[in-house]
Amino acid sequence: MDVDAVARLHATSWRHAYREELSDAFLAGPIDDERSTAWIARRHEIESPSAFGLVAEEDGELTGFAYACLVADPVFGHLLDNLHVLPDRHGAGLGRALLAGVATELQARGAVGGVYLWVYASNVAAQRFYMKCQATPHEQVTRATVEGRDTLAYRYVWSSIAALHDGAARPARVR
Repeated sequence: MDVDAVARLHATSWRHAYREELSDAFLAGPIDDERSTAWIARRHEIESPSAFGLVAEEDGELTGFAYACLVADPVFGHLLDNLHVLPDRHGAGLGRALLAGVATELQARGAVGGVYLWVYASNVAAQRFYMKCQATPHEQVTRATVEGRDTLAYRYVWSSIAALHDGAARPARVR
């Protein structure tokens, strides 16, 4: 996994999705260094048995990525810590493909149990997406952003890896 490309895509995604959560000053510049530092620090985790990353590419360009930590919580199971797709590729099926890939990788590693993730309350588009993929909102908590500001976040849960796989495979409703 090219952590530099992942960091750039992560920053792009946050600029698009977190305007209400992160300051304009942070999004205008420091986010690039912060995400780069974070992903360089994670490099050893990606290569360990306790976490993994998946990428989506089109024509050699990184268009999305997912990052999961195995057995991150004794109750909720495996943490889908990141799922990001380039904003101009939203709706193209990359998010669902990455979710299915996470489920497949968890199964290949012999993992059992549920899968969960956190979503900021302001990220309504992500909440709709996860609910379309059959994640269930479980609880809301106050969490600190990377800037240290408190914000409301929701935990979304799939009861099992199979439920994640089924939710990712479920066709979107046509309206």
